[in-house]
Amino acid sequence: RKRYLGEPQLDAVDLVGAACAKHDVPPTRAALRWIKFHSKLADDDGLILGASKMNHFQENLAALDDGPLPDDIVAAYDEAWGIVKAHGCCPTYERGTSLYE
Repeated sequence: RKRYLGEPQLDAVDLVGAACAKHDVPPTRAALRWIKFHSKLADDDGLILGASKMNHFQENLAALDDGPLPDDIVAAYDEAWGIVKAHGCCPTYERGTSLYE
C-alpha cells in the first residue's frame, strides 16, 4: 500500500481532480480521454476497455467520444506525473534501462 498511497500520489490525484472539477469532467472520463488523445498511442493503436457492468462500459465508450481534454487538465496530468516521478514512486518493471528516467 505504501507504494501506491503515499503523499506524492495522493497530492497528484488531488491536483488532477481539482482540474477536472473546474470543467465538470469526471476523473475516470478524463483518464480515458488522456490515454486516447494525449498519450503516445498511435492512431492505429487500440484500447482495451473493461467494465463489470454494461452501463460502465457504455460510459467508458462515451468518454472516448468527448474529444481532447482542456489544456489545464493536460497540464495537471503533466504536473502530477512530475510530482510522482520526483519522489521515486513509480517502480520500473522494465529490464535494462528505464524509459522513465
